[in-house]
Amino acid sequence: MTQTRLHLLFLAAILLLIGCSNDKESTKNSTPTCVEEIDNQTIGVLQGSIFEKFCQEDFPNANIASYNNYADMGMALKLSHCDLLVISADPAKSLMAEFKEFDTIGTVYMEEYAAAFRKSDSDLCKEFNALLSDLYASKEIYSIKERCFSASDSSIRPTYNVPKEGKPIIVGIMGSNAGYCVVESDYYGGYEPELALYLGEKLQRPVKFLTMDFGGLIPALATGKVDMIMATIAITPEREKQVLFSTPYDNSAVYALIKVGDADAAYNNENYWDNVLESFNNNLVKEDRWKMIVDGFEETAIITIFAILIGTLIGCLICWMRMSRSKLLQIIAKVYVEILRDVPILVFLMLMFYVVFAHSDVSATWVAIIAFAMNFGAFTSVMFQTGIEGVDIGQKEGGLALGFSKIGTFFYIILPQAMRSIIPVFKNEAVSLLKNTSVVGYIAIQDLTKVSDIIRSRTFDAFFPLIIVSIIYFVLAWLLGKGLELLVRKR
Repeated sequence: MTQTRLHLLFLAAILLLIGCSNDKESTKNSTPTCVEEIDNQTIGVLQGSIFEKFCQEDFPNANIASYNNYADMGMALKLSHCDLLVISADPAKSLMAEFKEFDTIGTVYMEEYAAAFRKSDSDLCKEFNALLSDLYASKEIYSIKERCFSASDSSIRPTYNVPKEGKPIIVGIMGSNAGYCVVESDYYGGYEPELALYLGEKLQRPVKFLTMDFGGLIPALATGKVDMIMATIAITPEREKQVLFSTPYDNSAVYALIKVGDADAAYNNENYWDNVLESFNNNLVKEDRWKMIVDGFEETAIITIFAILIGTLIGCLICWMRMSRSKLLQIIAKVYVEILRDVPILVFLMLMFYVVFAHSDVSATWVAIIAFAMNFGAFTSVMFQTGIEGVDIGQKEGGLALGFSKIGTFFYIILPQAMRSIIPVFKNEAVSLLKNTSVVGYIAIQDLTKVSDIIRSRTFDAFFPLIIVSIIYFVLAWLLGKGLELLVRKR
């Protein structure tokens, strides 16, 4: 009888979802046919871009949906999660080339792109402006644009006389973006990286690129994590209050992009395995993109392993403080645990990166390791204390009676018994830490998740990179769990 009720509840839930879906479809606005009809629609924009504000002001009745990258924007429109996209011309053309059912209904805005610098770094901005002036005077900049934005010449990879030693110019970029930026494994090309490399060649300084979400670029510049931004960032009065803009290096129309048809039917009629092989080739084989997956795997593994090791030591220290006779140590440990357990790991990670280590030379990888280790230590300290206190007090008394010291009694009698209850919980926390490392892309670390975003921004394949990364995370979590289970069996 209970199973029958569960089945009926499940069926009712499905019917309710179908009904809600039908209701939503019946009230859905018709596809706009011109810019004047954009109001009352759901508009997809790039998170952190000026279009968020402009669309809110110019289309007050519209619903604004923000996405982290152009690939997500394209899939949102394809799956009808939004009615249209407000997007710059070049990424719009890339989306239209990839999704044949996309088309533009006109120009919404015009914008100018410039490099952004800290206001205190005006000398670097002047050097960049002088470089632009020289490139325009020699007309070489037009050759660069032709090569970067031409499909036939975009594969050409010029070399620059940039030194490998010295103080680097750290350039914040958004990732692959039509002809403006191309990220392939350890290669950075396109119009914007080439201008940055020209600057490095002129100043004889190394150039280092950091791939970040658009919304994190200006905070990274303000806190000194990057020296300049090259990410099709438009000049606005509001941004001019925070950063120093260079002379514009390009301008672009901003299009309204809609879906005018459905290409899924034609796709589904093709051979399934041919589609799988094509996705495999585009996402892994082409341009050696599998190397990016390997690099992302290494980054994720390094952060996870070191965070677990350091976090375990921190957990032992905090556990000792919680169980000490000193009230001060107990209070400090309690405050530490409460703060680290209650603050979301993403928020804590960004605080560590943008505030605590804002003006230090500590790499983003080590910032992530420290942040996750501190968080892991807070959780493990509680489980250590619970496991130790769960051992009967008579075990301690028996050890002392047998002539063991307090330390000997702890390590030879109490700890082995406590580990049997600690390890299963410890395993779960370690696996959770591994999965939580997927947020480190917010601080410009190219881990597995961030690498999948970069690949998707190149191929506009929303599913294959995510499936590959999901499988890798699953295997890593399974291996980590099995490895820790072996510790229990040996005890």
